[in-house]
Amino acid sequence: MSTAEQHETLQQHIARLRVRIEQQAAHVERLADYPELAERAGTILQQDTESLRRALIQLEQIEEDAKKEDAALVRQPPGPKSDIA
Repeated sequence: MSTAEQHETLQQHIARLRVRIEQQAAHVERLADYPELAERAGTILQQDTESLRRALIQLEQIEEDAKKEDAALVRQPPGPKSDIA
């Protein structure tokens, strides 16, 4: 999978996680009258938040790798010239 494909896939994953976290936070609020359920939902929310944090770090690493790849392409000397005119 190319860096661009990894980047796109990870961005989609992050977007899904953000939606899930928003929904889970609202769910935790609605469960305020049920402490045991709210605690379980809160645990899931923490897990999703940690997953989002890791995905954002991974996205940053992929972006850095892409910049390095771009810089390496710019520094490469041109290929051999063809004698065919």
